Amino acid sequence: MSSRIREVAEDFAKGGLLLFSGNILSTIILAIGSIIVARLIGPGGLGLYTLSLTIPSLFVWLVDLGINPAVTHFSARLRVEGSLGLLSRMLRVSYINRVGLWLVVSAFSFLCSEYLAALLNRPEASMFIKISSLVVIVQAFFNLNNAAFLGLDKIRGYSILLITQGVGKTLLSPLLILVGLGVAGALVGHVASYLLASLLGFLMLFNYVAALGKPSQDSTTHTLKVMMRYGFPIYLSNVISIIIGQLRTIILAFFASDAEIGNFSVVLTLSSMMNVLILPLSVLFPAFSKLRDEYDLRTMFKLCVKYASLLIVPATIAVMVLSKEVVFTLYGRAFDLAPRFLTLYMIQFLYVAAGLIVLTYLLSGVGMTGIVFRSELINLVFFLPLVTLLTALYKVEGMIVATLVAYLASLLYCLYAAVKNLRVGVDYKASLFILLAALLASLPALWLLNLKLGSLLSLVFGALLYFATYITLLPLFGAVVENDVENLRQIVSKLGLLWPILNPVLRYVDRLAKYRLSGRVKSN
Repeated sequence: MSSRIREVAEDFAKGGLLLFSGNILSTIILAIGSIIVARLIGPGGLGLYTLSLTIPSLFVWLVDLGINPAVTHFSARLRVEGSLGLLSRMLRVSYINRVGLWLVVSAFSFLCSEYLAALLNRPEASMFIKISSLVVIVQAFFNLNNAAFLGLDKIRGYSILLITQGVGKTLLSPLLILVGLGVAGALVGHVASYLLASLLGFLMLFNYVAALGKPSQDSTTHTLKVMMRYGFPIYLSNVISIIIGQLRTIILAFFASDAEIGNFSVVLTLSSMMNVLILPLSVLFPAFSKLRDEYDLRTMFKLCVKYASLLIVPATIAVMVLSKEVVFTLYGRAFDLAPRFLTLYMIQFLYVAAGLIVLTYLLSGVGMTGIVFRSELINLVFFLPLVTLLTALYKVEGMIVATLVAYLASLLYCLYAAVKNLRVGVDYKASLFILLAALLASLPALWLLNLKLGSLLSLVFGALLYFATYITLLPLFGAVVENDVENLRQIVSKLGLLWPILNPVLRYVDRLAKYRLSGRVKSN
């Protein structure tokens, strides 16, 4: 790696580690809370809870208008350029102009709750939607705080907010259910957790903005125009993505039972745990903005796709193989449809081997936000006709297949545009070998499942056996070579407490890579 790539990669690793640590702790806490809530209110109650949050959650993203990605982008750029007065002005404008819109949309959701409940084919959900309407204010506030923390490299603050929200929800929702509030209690706990985290984040950012000094004299209108010119295409793409997500739930409301929706809700919760690995990649957004040399940009992209695949591909296949054990251990056998749904739904995460996730951060980081928008438009164009037909025929499984096809079409367009405009490329040989190693590593785990050790023991020992086999096969297949080990060692050595844990793994992989290389030399 060049010195510039190494510097950016090390910054990414440090920020990614903080975000990974906060996110994994938050995810574990939220998972515990969701398991408790699911067991207390059952599949039917969980389905009603999910439906009640559907439209208010959609409004959260509709009120963004591209400000959040613009805050991240310009916070990173202006801080590097030393334009602190302009940075102060931008942050102040972002918050002041959001509050009024949040209040209006939240009030609209509250007053129209009966109509929204009818739209979901659940008239009994009207009261619950009234409670969920407050999500528009508190979660939008939470998201704006995190966008600022990300752009300002205040990743520790981002992590603190994730943990605060997770702890608040896990404590409050079950408690309010137990005192007799049922689904309403779960929703109040959800709203209150975002309120607590949002206020904490605002206080932390207030002190930082005050320290920037006097804001520039740019007009509010001009500042908003600059931010929205950059962020609006990303906003439109996010809106389409969120609309697709909410349409899935709305369409399921007409073709599936509450129990089936509850099972699928478990799948969404479990698959969201992949964010433990995916969310740290968001640090790539400002990282790509710092690279100006085309060669460095292409090299960074290729390495990021490869190293993201090294983590996400095996984690995906492990969940697919152990889906029944994961669901039954955490949620119980009442959610008997969820394992099948989970296995099918996880396929989308395998697309990372072709550049999914990293491509979005690359294109956003270099300012090609229009491509990001058009890719989501392609997603919507493929999704709409497929989801209605397939969900009517095959219910949840049909909806998942429609999602997978639409994601693939969107990915292929993004990849084509990135190759054409930036001349980047994916190391497909490495991706293929990573996928092959991940698939073959599942064979010992599948053998172990036949021993009928019980859900918990099968899950623990199956996961350990899977990953031990995977890291052994990686260097033997050539998916990881000595140069990769050296790159990873340079990055991981900056990660403090993780270095003593990961260093032995890297030494093991390095020895196997050298063994493979020596074997090839002898054969020649």
